[in-house]
Amino acid sequence: MPTERRGEGLALVGIVGGIPGTLALPAGVWAAAQWGYESVFVTTAVVTLLALLSLPGLPRTAPAITGEGHQSVLAGLRNAVLVRPATIFAASAGAAGVLVTFLPLATTDRPAWVAAAALLAQPAASTVARWAAGRLGDRYGSGRLLVPGLVLAAAGMAAIAFTGTPSLVIGGALVFGAGFGVLQNATLALMYARVPAGGEGPVSAIWNAAYDLGMAAGALCAGLVVTSIGYPGTFLLAAVVILPALALVRRDRRP
Repeated sequence: MPTERRGEGLALVGIVGGIPGTLALPAGVWAAAQWGYESVFVTTAVVTLLALLSLPGLPRTAPAITGEGHQSVLAGLRNAVLVRPATIFAASAGAAGVLVTFLPLATTDRPAWVAAAALLAQPAASTVARWAAGRLGDRYGSGRLLVPGLVLAAAGMAAIAFTGTPSLVIGGALVFGAGFGVLQNATLALMYARVPAGGEGPVSAIWNAAYDLGMAAGALCAGLVVTSIGYPGTFLLAAVVILPALALVRRDRRP
């Protein structure tokens, strides 16, 4: 896909990856309530293994990488113009880890559909927003989407802190999902744009590490404080932790 349509291409990848998560996350919550966690874990393991059937259809040759574009992951981690977008995204990924880990526990005194609806709203909004961000980023620049994405993500998490109000929980998950989807596309598009052809592999590795480590760190840190400040306080803290990333956006815009 041409460079000027990179954001749109990444959005299509996000849609392919986002639709299964959109359906599976709330379905898992519902299925666990109906048939127990054991059946959900076993079913998930079996379905995951079915992906092995696609291996024979994958390309067997890798594209050639020029010496000019080749760089290691460690070299990428020393490159501030790559680390800043990755860190911005990691801040939102940490909040996502808090949401998916603790929202079902925080709403146990509410009807089961509340958590299921919120966990449907979040990835659905992320998928749509990732597509929209790709189109807008190609037209106006992905860097302009970072602040709106962070603000939406923080506002959504703050709304989820009102765990006793289903409309705010679901609406907050929707708003957070929109911000998260924008950041998914915008940060990755920026990182790809900042390396020469052939440097996409390290960028992908750094961005995915930010995603996974951010979610893990968010869930872990929330688990350490939730017994002290409660679920509402934990969600509010997750919203506050997103905001310092705005300083990175400002620094990233400096020449």
